[in-house]
Amino acid sequence: MATCATTNTLAHTWRIRNFGSIRHIFATGRLFSDTFWCPPLWPASTSAQGRASRVPLSWVIIMYPNGNKQKDHCSCYLRVVPTEEETTRLGWVRDNMNFTFQAQVIKMRTKFGSPETEDLIEWTSGVCSFDAENLDWGNHKFFEFSKLPPATIDHDLIITIHITFHTIDSSPFTRPFPTYKSIPVFPTPTQGLCLDFADAVPTAPAPLTFPAPDLSAQLDDSRFADITFQIRSDTRTVRAHRAILAVRAQGLLDKVSPSGSWATSDNPIIVQGTTYDIFRALVHYAYSSRFPPPDSSPSRLTDADWLVATHAAARVYAMSELAAGIVRHLVELAGDERHVRMCWSTLLRFGFVGRVNEVKERVLPWVVGHWEELEGSEGMRALTREQGIMEWLKEAFEDMEGGIRSGEMIGRSIEGGLDW
Repeated sequence: MATCATTNTLAHTWRIRNFGSIRHIFATGRLFSDTFWCPPLWPASTSAQGRASRVPLSWVIIMYPNGNKQKDHCSCYLRVVPTEEETTRLGWVRDNMNFTFQAQVIKMRTKFGSPETEDLIEWTSGVCSFDAENLDWGNHKFFEFSKLPPATIDHDLIITIHITFHTIDSSPFTRPFPTYKSIPVFPTPTQGLCLDFADAVPTAPAPLTFPAPDLSAQLDDSRFADITFQIRSDTRTVRAHRAILAVRAQGLLDKVSPSGSWATSDNPIIVQGTTYDIFRALVHYAYSSRFPPPDSSPSRLTDADWLVATHAAARVYAMSELAAGIVRHLVELAGDERHVRMCWSTLLRFGFVGRVNEVKERVLPWVVGHWEELEGSEGMRALTREQGIMEWLKEAFEDMEGGIRSGEMIGRSIEGGLDW
């Protein structure tokens, strides 16, 4: 049987900014690098005949900044991220391989040229195998903490991995491509994901359960910032840390930068479709699990339009805990007649479009009781632009006190008012 080796198949680099601060912030737990491919993904324009011989495989690097089983060492592992094709097969096995981890620390940054680095350690795995039951391989004693600069000195850590495959086969590289009908699509890179306690890494990062440590003091702090967001048509920026956002607001990163450039780009990420106040409120919530930010206007919590817009943004960015909290607050507003009088149209539309029955059921009786003063109002004109809402109102009126009379009343408004 012949042995074929593809040397230096990939050299992937993971930079963890402000590693000393990360060790302090995440006293327990682990970091996940971005998901990378080795062998790499094929370009869409490349024909099957012209592609590399190997099937693309996805991986992630895991680091315990304060150690896993050895509390005086940093621990580092390579972990399989099963591809879409692998998840359909029982007992899948990847080719034998070995890999090398290299660790470097950036001791200082220079304004011009490359930063100065110091080599910490190089560790080679030896030949290893990954399969459905053995998903990771690494070193509990990757390097001693004593090798790092003092905690008072800001420093970045760079982890580089070199992967070498070994295929033992009488006819190497004859794996038929037609069995791979699609190139698997994974979420964009998730650099710096941190989970608190777990023995096995899931194929997708598990959501962090709030309440979590309040890290809002690090928001917009240049010492902890390695990513900048800028709202289009607004000069203000929001500065944050990838390692914090990636675990607490992965959907936000994936949405604002679907290409995955947030993982490596030093340029500001341009945010569209929202305002500075709303976006900063989302990021602040990710850091603190508190809403809204303490420096915002107290009236924000009674501004139904702002709350509804923030709820929409939270859903877009997959921040489900925040979205659910805003819904609960809007339900409370809908039960307060003073607030209903000020924003009944916004609340009713939110209840109808968002299918939040608690809001609809609280606002609708008030609308029925004040129909004559509301008919023809600006709020009612806004509702008529929402497809189906007036027909729903007619049916709802007929089910409430007043029966057919109320239905006929709004029916006449619909017939004569849809073109307001």
